[in-house]
Amino acid sequence: MIPTALFGPIEACRRQLADNPLLVAARFELARLLLTGGEAAGAGAVLRSALTLEPAARDLWLLAAAGLTMTDQDRAALQALRWTLILDPASIDATILLGPPPVGGGGPLMPNPLYLVATWVGALAVGGGPPPQATEAAFRGTLAQLGATPPPAATRLFNEFGCFRSQAGDEVGAAALFERALILAPDSASAINNLANACSRLGLLCQGLAAYRRALAIAADPAIEGNLASLLLEAGDKIGARRHLAGARVNRPRDPGLLDLGARLAIAEQSPDEALRAYQACLAAAPDYGPGWINLGFVHENGGRPEAARTAWRRGLTLTVGTAQDDAGAGPPDAAHAAMTLALAPALGLARAKLALYGQAPAAGTRLVPLDRFDDPDCPVQESVTLNATDRLLWCDDVTVHHDQWYLLIQGRLLLDLVFPFPVGEANFVRAYGVNGQALVKDLPVIEEDSAPAFLLAGATNYYHWLLDYLPRLRWALPGTTRDESGPADPAELPILVNRALAPYQQRSLDWLGVDRRRLRSADRPGLHHYRRLAIPHRSGRIIDDYGVPVWQQPQFDPDALDWLRAAFGARRQDGRGGRRIMISRRGAAFRRCVNEAAIQKLAERHGFVVVTPETLDFVDQVALFAACDVVLGVHGAGFANMVFAPRQATLIELHPTAEAPPFFVGLCQARGQRHIAIPGQPVQALRPMTRHFWDFSVDLAAVAAALDTL
Repeated sequence: MIPTALFGPIEACRRQLADNPLLVAARFELARLLLTGGEAAGAGAVLRSALTLEPAARDLWLLAAAGLTMTDQDRAALQALRWTLILDPASIDATILLGPPPVGGGGPLMPNPLYLVATWVGALAVGGGPPPQATEAAFRGTLAQLGATPPPAATRLFNEFGCFRSQAGDEVGAAALFERALILAPDSASAINNLANACSRLGLLCQGLAAYRRALAIAADPAIEGNLASLLLEAGDKIGARRHLAGARVNRPRDPGLLDLGARLAIAEQSPDEALRAYQACLAAAPDYGPGWINLGFVHENGGRPEAARTAWRRGLTLTVGTAQDDAGAGPPDAAHAAMTLALAPALGLARAKLALYGQAPAAGTRLVPLDRFDDPDCPVQESVTLNATDRLLWCDDVTVHHDQWYLLIQGRLLLDLVFPFPVGEANFVRAYGVNGQALVKDLPVIEEDSAPAFLLAGATNYYHWLLDYLPRLRWALPGTTRDESGPADPAELPILVNRALAPYQQRSLDWLGVDRRRLRSADRPGLHHYRRLAIPHRSGRIIDDYGVPVWQQPQFDPDALDWLRAAFGARRQDGRGGRRIMISRRGAAFRRCVNEAAIQKLAERHGFVVVTPETLDFVDQVALFAACDVVLGVHGAGFANMVFAPRQATLIELHPTAEAPPFFVGLCQARGQRHIAIPGQPVQALRPMTRHFWDFSVDLAAVAAALDTL
C-alpha cells in the first residue's frame, strides 16, 4: 500500500502529465514515487512509456532496473543495467548494483536491490522510503558482496552509508566509512566534507577544520565554506568565520543557514543590530525555521522589545515543538521535531519561562515571586550588624532556603545575591528571573522545618568558590574572632548550614579553623527548608544588574577577607619572595586539558619548574606549597584560588582555551599585588554541552617560552 504521504505528490505528477503527456521528467518522478511506495508494477508501466519518449535516458534505465529487481525479474534488470552502462560507462549505481561475478564463472550476481532503492530512490522519497533496518541491511549486504577490496565505484556506497550512520547518531562509525571512501577516492570533496561534518559533531575541531579546508580547496562549494565558517565560529575564530561566511554568501546571499550563521556571529561580536537584521532576513527566506524565531526573541528582549520577543518565542515554540504555545507553557514535543527540540532544549525551556514571566501566567508546578536584594532599604531584614565597610551580619526571620543552591525566600521575596549557582537549568529551583522584577520558581513543598536559630555559611564543592566566596563569611561564626553584642544570639554558638557531602578539603579547612564538627548542619536531600531565624553574612559591593540579579561571572575580592584568609591559614609569614616555581598539571582532568601539556612541561622544567597536582595534596599542604611559590604556571582551574596564599609580587602564568582570559584570577592577582600573564590557546576538542572555556585546547609553545623568559 502506498504511504499516505505520497498521495499528494503522485496526484501532482499525474496532473502534470494530463496537461503535458510528453513531459518525461514528470513520468520519471511519478515512477520514482510509485517505486518508493512499493508499486513496482505501476512504476514499470510508467517507465516503459517514458523510455519510448526518451530511450537514451540513463536515469530512466537505472530506475527501471531497480523496479525489475524488486519484482525478481533479474534477467530484465540485468539488461536494463547494461543499457545504463552503455549510456554512462562510469555509472556508479549500475556498477554497484551489478556486483562482482560469482566464483567459477557464469552470469553476474544481482546483489540485494534494496541498496539502490534505499539510497538512490528512498533517500529522495517524500514522506516514505524503506525502513532503517532494511536500509542498514542493504548497505551491509552490498559491502559484503564487494569483498575486502571494493572497486573505486564503491566510493559513493561508503559515502552514503556514512551519511546513513550519521543520521542514526553513530558519528564514529560514519567517520570510519568516510575514511574508507577517501581511500578509494582521495580527492572526493563530498567525502571530505562529510568527514569534516562527522569530526565537527564529535567535537574534533582541528580535524574538522583541516578537512573543510581540504574539501574547499578541491571544490569551491558555498556549502562547504559555510560549514567551515560555522566551525570557525564555534572554535572562537570570529575573524576567520566572518571571512569565510562572506565567501559563502557571494553566490548564496539569501541562504537561510548562512543568514542564521551571520546572526550568531553578530551576537558573538556583540553587534545586536546586525544580529537583528540577519535573523529578520533569515526568517524572511525561511519563515518556518523555529530556532531562528527562538533566537530572534532573545535578540528582541536584549534590545528592550519584550512584546516582539514574546511574539517570536511563541512562533518559534510552535514551529519547534510542534504544538500551540501560550504564556502558560508548551505541550509535549512532536516526534517529528525530536532532534531539533533536544538540541534547543535549554533555549526552549528559557523561552517558555520568559513567556510565563512576561505574561504573569506560570505553568503548573511553578509560581512567581518578587525579586529583592539585600542592600535595598525595603529588604525584609530584621537586624544588621556591620563588621567593616563591606561585610554585614543580617538577622532574618522566617527564611526558606533551597539547600545546596542557596536561594533564599524571605517573607515571600526571593534574594539572589548570596548564591553562586551554575546558569539556570532544568535542575534549578529558579527557572528564570529578571522580568517585571520577578522570578519564576518551582512550586516545591517545604520538606523540613527548624525552629532553632542557625548560621548560613552555605557552600559548594568548587574549590574556588569555597575558598574565596564562602569561607570568608565564617569570620562571623568563629569563637574569639567576632562578637555580635547587639544581635539576638551569638553567631559563634549557632549551628552552621553547609552543603551536603563536604569535600575532604572543605572539612580539612573547617577543622583547621577550629570549627566543631558538631555545629555543621546539611540537608539530607536538595529542596526547601524553613528556618525560624537565620544569621546571614553578606558582602556588599557585588555587581548587580538592573533586575537585581548578580553578575555571576564577575568575581568580588574584599582585601580584608583575603588578609583574613592568609592570617587564618598561616600564610602571612611567607610575604617575602617564595623562591619556588611550580607547574600545575591537569593531565588527569576530565575537561579543559591542554593537549600539548607534555611539551610545555619540558619547557618549564628547563626554567626550574616542578610539576605538581594540587588535587592530590592535603589542603594544608596546598596552602604551604603556594605560600612558598615565586611563580605558578598552569591551565585555568579552581586550584589557582590558592594564589591568595602566594606572596606579593608572585607571578601567575595562566593558560586558557578562549581568546579572553577569565576574570577570576586576573582580579585575584590584582587584589594581591601579584603579576598575571594570560596565554590564550586554540580549542581542539569541543566538550559539549559545556561552554568553550571548558574545552580542551593547545597553546603556542613560543608564547609560553616568551613568558618564561621574562621571569
